[in-house]
Amino acid sequence: MSSVLVNTILDFGGQALLTNLAPAASSNGAVTLAQLTAAIAAANGQTYSETIGNGSSVSIVVQHNLNSLDTQVYMREVSGDKRQIITEVQHTSVNSVTVLFKVAPIAGSIKIIVKT
Repeated sequence: MSSVLVNTILDFGGQALLTNLAPAASSNGAVTLAQLTAAIAAANGQTYSETIGNGSSVSIVVQHNLNSLDTQVYMREVSGDKRQIITEVQHTSVNSVTVLFKVAPIAGSIKIIVKT
């Protein structure tokens, strides 16, 4: 199994992303590739996505269950040119956002991605 020693991993701006990652119990002070991959994924945040739109609602609640108000929301068309959709987003709780449209989107026409 591959293993490496990790004291600090920096992002491109020099900010510490991971420091003093604990080694696996049997790795002689080394961090396994699986531990490193999991830690990097956790540092990069979590993502939730779904397809929204029902043809009648102009206010759509999306339950992302990411347990944070500090989320980024991105929307795009599912078909056609897949253009980005820009509309009002309300961060209504730590586990949901409400998306407001002027015209109800066609059923299943918008892909929404919520990231921490």
